[in-house]
Amino acid sequence: MSEKKIKGAHPNPKKGKEINSVQYQPKKEKKVNSTQYQPKKEKKINSAQFQSKKEKKSLLKPFFKIFSITILTILMLGAGITGIFATTFLDIMKEAPVVDTSNINELMIQSSKILDRNENVVEKIENLENRTIVKLKDVPEHLINAFISIEDERFYSHKGVDPIGIAKSLFDTARGRLRGGSTIAQQLARNLYLSSEKKIERKLKEAYLAIKITDSLKREGVLEAYLNRVFLGQHSYGVQSASQGYFSKDVKDLTIAESALLAAIVQSPTNYSLYKTIRPENVDDESSVIKDLNIGGQVYKAVYNPKVLDRQKYVLKKMYELKKITKEEYDNALKEDVFAAIKPNKGFEREVSTYFTEYVKYQVAEKLMKKYNYTKEEAWNKIYNGGLTIHSTMDQTIQKNIEKLYSDFANAMNAPKKGGPAFASFKRDKSNNITDSKGKVILYKKSNILDGNNNIIIPKGEFSVKEDQSLEIKSPRISMYQNVLSISSFYTVNNQNNLVTHGIGSFQLPENSTTVEGEKSVKISASFFENYKDFYSIDKNGNLLLNSKYFQIDEQGTVQPQSSSVVIDHTTGQLIAMVGGRETTGRPLNRAYRVPRQPGSTMKPIGVYTAALDNGFTAATGIEDSPHYNDKKELWPKNWYNGYRGLQTLRESIVQSINVNAVKTLEKIGLEKSKEYLKKFGLINEDNELDDTYVSRSENIEYNDENLSSMALGGMTKGMTNLKMTAAYAAIANDGKYREPISFTKVVDSTGKVILEPDQKQREVTSKENAFIMKDILKGVPNAMAQGAKHPNIEVAGKTGTTSDLRDSWFVGFSPYYTIGTWIGFDNQNIELNNNNSMAATLWGKVNKIVLEGKQARKFDPPPENVIKKYVSIKSGLLASEGSANAVYEYFVKGTEPTKYEELYFIYYKIDKRNGKLATASTAPQYIENKKFYIKPSAYKPGKTNYAPEDFITPPPKEVSEIVDPKDPNDNSTNSPDTNNGGNNDQHNNP
Repeated sequence: MSEKKIKGAHPNPKKGKEINSVQYQPKKEKKVNSTQYQPKKEKKINSAQFQSKKEKKSLLKPFFKIFSITILTILMLGAGITGIFATTFLDIMKEAPVVDTSNINELMIQSSKILDRNENVVEKIENLENRTIVKLKDVPEHLINAFISIEDERFYSHKGVDPIGIAKSLFDTARGRLRGGSTIAQQLARNLYLSSEKKIERKLKEAYLAIKITDSLKREGVLEAYLNRVFLGQHSYGVQSASQGYFSKDVKDLTIAESALLAAIVQSPTNYSLYKTIRPENVDDESSVIKDLNIGGQVYKAVYNPKVLDRQKYVLKKMYELKKITKEEYDNALKEDVFAAIKPNKGFEREVSTYFTEYVKYQVAEKLMKKYNYTKEEAWNKIYNGGLTIHSTMDQTIQKNIEKLYSDFANAMNAPKKGGPAFASFKRDKSNNITDSKGKVILYKKSNILDGNNNIIIPKGEFSVKEDQSLEIKSPRISMYQNVLSISSFYTVNNQNNLVTHGIGSFQLPENSTTVEGEKSVKISASFFENYKDFYSIDKNGNLLLNSKYFQIDEQGTVQPQSSSVVIDHTTGQLIAMVGGRETTGRPLNRAYRVPRQPGSTMKPIGVYTAALDNGFTAATGIEDSPHYNDKKELWPKNWYNGYRGLQTLRESIVQSINVNAVKTLEKIGLEKSKEYLKKFGLINEDNELDDTYVSRSENIEYNDENLSSMALGGMTKGMTNLKMTAAYAAIANDGKYREPISFTKVVDSTGKVILEPDQKQREVTSKENAFIMKDILKGVPNAMAQGAKHPNIEVAGKTGTTSDLRDSWFVGFSPYYTIGTWIGFDNQNIELNNNNSMAATLWGKVNKIVLEGKQARKFDPPPENVIKKYVSIKSGLLASEGSANAVYEYFVKGTEPTKYEELYFIYYKIDKRNGKLATASTAPQYIENKKFYIKPSAYKPGKTNYAPEDFITPPPKEVSEIVDPKDPNDNSTNSPDTNNGGNNDQHNNP
C-alpha cells in the first residue's frame, strides 16, 4: 500500500506533526514501513498482515481489552438496572456472529458487470446496492478525515470501541433515548453482521464485534472496509459509487467540500441525500431541479436537497477543530459552491436490449451451480452481488444492428398497412373478440372488457350481489387458481396495423373471504369489502366494474407476431447475438431460449437425414413419395403440395421438404436411432432428460415425442427453442462437431481472479464427410424454397420449417462464417400466420446480411479427400450413363457410391393413381399408372421375377385398390408387372 499522510492522525496533539497513517501503530507508536500492510492478500487476512514481525506485544493491549470489557459490563449492568435487557456478557459473545476477516469483500455486496467480446461494458447488473470497491490508497486523505471527524474523532486512539462515546450513549439511554455514538468499527460490524434494530443487545454485540474486527484488520483495514460499505443514499454503497452517483467522477478527484458533503450524509441518508428523486407531478415551484433521471423506464426529477448543507458545514467545522484541515482550506471549502458540483450520474445507459445479457446471466448461474455445487439462490446472489466481471461473447455491433432491424420489423417485413392486422389469421365473434377454432374467446376487443377508465367490465348476467352483500362472479372473462383472480387479455391494433396483445393481470383475494366454485366462478364474502370498499361498482347498464387500481393493466402491450433470432460462430460455439422478441426496451420475454415452439421441417435434417447418412443411406438413395398410412389406416402424412412425386433421392427429399419421405426414412432407421442423434445434437439432454423440452415416453406415456410426427416432421409436444435448433445446425456447419453454445469466455471476481470458464460440451455428431454432404444438400434449399435467404456474394445453406397450421415459421441455416436461426409466430398459438411465403427465410436473409457486413465473398470448403462424385439417376440414385436424362453428379463417401447402372434394376407395376394401391382388372385405364420400382443391386438376379418387398429400394404396394370401375367391354387387360432387363420386356405375375 502506498504511503498516505493524513493530517491530525496522531493521538498526541502535542507533537503537532504529520505522520503516515499506515506507519502509525499504537502498540509502539513508532514508524513502520508501509509494505507491512498488505490488503491485496485477500484469501486469508489476519493480524500478522498488518504488523511488523519484530513488534513485541504492547503492554497497553491487555489493559485496553480489560478496559473495553469493563465498559461493556457497565453497559450490561446499566441495561439490567433499567430493565431493558437481562443477560450476561458471555451470552452476548456466544450469540455474536463469528468474525472471518478473510471474506470481508464477499460480505460487501458489489455490482457485477458484463462486457462484450471487445471488453466494452454492455450491462451493469442491477441489484439493491450499487457498489464499486476501491482501495484505501485511492481515497483522498481529506475524505478519510471528513468521515473520521464526524463519525469517529478518536478513531486513532481506541481499539474499535470508544469509551467516551459509549459513556455518552449510556447516559442518553438511561434517560430513555437510544442514541448513536458508534465508532467506525462498530458501524462496520453492524453493516457486515448485524441488523439496524435499536436494541441494547445489538449494541453489545456490535461493540464486541468491533473489537474483534479492529484486532484482525487493524485501522487501515477497518477504514477501507468501512468506506466501501457505508450507505450514502440514492442506492450508493461506498464512497466510489457515491462519488460517481452524485458528482459523476471518481472518489480520488473529490474536493474537501465535496468530501464533507458525502460524510454529512451518513447520519441519515434519507434526510441528507444530496438530491431527492421526485415524480414530475410532485415537484413544486420552489424546488431546484438538477436534471431528469430515467429510473426503470420512469422519468423522475433530481431535486437539490438543501438540508445537507448545514450538516456539511458542521463536518467542515469538526475537521478544522481537529486540525484535519487548515484555516485556509476551511474557508475555501465553505465558499465552494458544492451544489453546482452535483451532477447526478445518468447511470449506465445500455445500448442494447437485455436479451443477450439475460442469457449470459442464466448460463453463468448454471455453470456456477455445476462447478461449485452452489444452490440456485447462491449462484444468482454471486452474479448480482459478487462484483463479478463477466466477459461475454457478444458482438455489440451485430447485436445493435439486428435490434435496429427488429425495431422496424413491420416495415422490414413489408407488413400490409391496410386490412386485418398484419400477418395475422384468426376468427372473430359478432362483438369482434378474437376466438379460437371452436368459438371460444381468446382475446377480447379492448372496449368490450375495459371501460373508459380502464375498469374491468363483467357483463350483466355474469355476476350477482347476494343479500348478505357477498359478490358472486360466474364469467368466462375470469380465471381462478386457488384464491388468485385473473382476468382475460385483450387486443388492440396499432398505427402500423400490427396486432397488439395486452394483459390485465390478477389480484390475490384473501383466502378467508374467497370461495372458489370452479375455474370461471368465485364467491367473495361481504367481509372483504369492508377493507376494499372501492373494489367494484355497477354502472348504469347493470354491468359490474372491477376497479383497475387492483390490477396491472399492460397499456403498452406486446406487438404481434413475435420473432427471435440467434447467431452462433459455429467454429467455436460462441454466441454472437441473440434477440428474443420485437421489444428492445425494458425486460421483455426472451423467446430465443425460454419459449419452445414446434420446429416443423427444420427437424428433418436433425432427426432423420443425418442419422440416415450415417446408417446406409446416401444423398442419392431413392425414397418413394407415395401414399403412406398410419396405424389407424389413415392416409398420412400430407405433403405441402398436392399428390405424390414418386421416387425421389434423399437430396431432393430434403430440398423439397417431402413429408412422406421423411416419415418413411425414419421408419427405416428407427426412433431409437433418431433419439441417439437428437442427443448428439443437444436437443435431448444426455445428462438429465427432464432438463429439456423433448418429452420422452417415460415422462408422459400419453403425450410424448417418441413418434413419427414429432421426430420426422417437428410436430412436437412442447417444441424446441431457437437457441437449441441453431446450435444443432451449427454442428453440421462445423464439420459434424457439436459445440455447446456459450455466451461467455470467463468470469473474474472482484480481486481479478478467474473463477469460471465455460467448460464447453463438445462431441462428434457425424463424420466430416457426411457433414459436408448434408451442407451441400442444404445449399440447394435457398434456391428452391427460400429465395429470401440468399446472399449475393457468400454461399448459404439451411432449411425452412413451417407447421401445417401456419403457427410457426422457421429458417435455420449457415454461411461459412456463422449459423443463424430465425423464428416468427404469435405468442398466442391459436392465432396463425396468414401466409406461407417463408417469412422466416426472408427475415433470415436480412439478419444474415447484417451479420456478414464487411465479410469477404466466400464459398463453403471443398469436399474432404474421402468424398467423390458419381453421375447418378435423380430418381433411383443408381449409376446413369453419361449424357442420360434425369441424372446429376452426386457426392458420395468413398465406399458408399453405387456400382450398378439403373437400367438393369427396375420392375414396372400398374398403380391406381387415386390411392397408390395396385390396380386391378376393375381399374379403369385412365386411372392406371405404369410405375418403376427399383430393385436393390445386391438382390438382383437375371431372370428373377418374384422379389420380396425387402429386395426393393422402395417396395411396391401390397394392397389392391378397392375401387371398382364400370367394365369396358373392349378391355381384356389384367394387372401384371413389366420387367425391363436390358430391354427385354417380359410379363410376370405380381409378387
